[in-house]
Amino acid sequence: MQQASRLIASLACGLAIVSTACDSSTASSSQLPSMDLGTGVDIGADIAVAADVAECAFGQQFTIDATQLQNAYFPIHPGREWQLEGKKGSDFIQLTITVLNATQDIGGVTTRVIEERETVNDTVVEVSQNYFAENIAGAVCYFGEDVTIYLPGGGTSSEGTWRAGDVSPTDPDTRFHPGIIMPGDPSFKMSFQMEGAPGIAEDEGRIAGGGPVKVPAGAYTETLRVREFNPLDGHIGFKSYAKGVGLIIDGEVELTSCTVSCPILAASVASEAAPPIVFNTQLRSEIEVPACATESEGLAQIMVLQDGTIQSVVILNNKGNESVRFGHIHHLIPPATTGPVVWWLSSPVGTDLNLTDRHIDIRQAGIYSTTNGHFATAEAALAELLANPGDFYVNFHSDLCPGGFARGFLP
Repeated sequence: MQQASRLIASLACGLAIVSTACDSSTASSSQLPSMDLGTGVDIGADIAVAADVAECAFGQQFTIDATQLQNAYFPIHPGREWQLEGKKGSDFIQLTITVLNATQDIGGVTTRVIEERETVNDTVVEVSQNYFAENIAGAVCYFGEDVTIYLPGGGTSSEGTWRAGDVSPTDPDTRFHPGIIMPGDPSFKMSFQMEGAPGIAEDEGRIAGGGPVKVPAGAYTETLRVREFNPLDGHIGFKSYAKGVGLIIDGEVELTSCTVSCPILAASVASEAAPPIVFNTQLRSEIEVPACATESEGLAQIMVLQDGTIQSVVILNNKGNESVRFGHIHHLIPPATTGPVVWWLSSPVGTDLNLTDRHIDIRQAGIYSTTNGHFATAEAALAELLANPGDFYVNFHSDLCPGGFARGFLP
């Protein structure tokens, strides 16, 4: 998989190798020992075990069926999305990873397509389509990627593109083979061949540790830290994965939000005895009705506490330099394409926020609208939201898009 640090370095916007959030962990994970991981040095040549890349070879049994997937550290379920952000000097870096509801046949294997989109200061620098499937042992196998790198001077590059089964362009006797992106039974110091394209993509992985890790999206105890080594250029990088969540650190970018399995963020606003019910959704302009020409987007987390209170955390990327006015939770009854406001996610109710910052963080208790027309009481509205969350959507409005610049349905 094309690493953000390698890509951005090639564009003179390099990412550092190590994240201090992970390096500072000292307590032990329930599965892996913690350790002083240093600053990118090799942790030793004494490898406990090497995962056999043959378990991902063509002819094995694979699945992308969400009901059969086992790997908790590298989920490939359609609809999942992760937003990671970080800074390098004055540069703001974003990495968005989306599991698409799309497949790709690679050598007769049906793989799941995962898109990675990297930006620096809101300028796209790389988009890649990565191909994965899980074997019967729970290992996530990597079948290649199609890469588009946007060069600073204009034009694009496909450097790093490869697909398992293709013949090597430099050696007609060599065919590329699948790699292991995440073992099914990871253990401390386990090594594994991640990519199988000699001369193009040969990354090697090693489980370098684990333990508590804190990132903006939350604090996680069951994590894996993977050391990635590229023998082609000598680059060493580190990534961290949380059980049940997925990637939480990639170099200097850290997880800020995700659409599924990021409930830890809500723990700080909920009682310890009664964790909240959490819904996460991405706010997209392309599904807004009426349509409005804007590149602004966001992520919303809606939490229902035990007492029926709704709390929201909304992070907006105001790419269009708009004046954000207010936000809501709406209820939709098909075939209608819009619905009334059931809860306000901004206050005072009816008052414009007039927020023009590029990155906006809004945390607000939901305020029930007694004039919504769909529900007689807040209790009835809440009962429907819990029973049929997909009929509710979050959206925010701006001066440019008064009808809404981005919306996202609750999963």
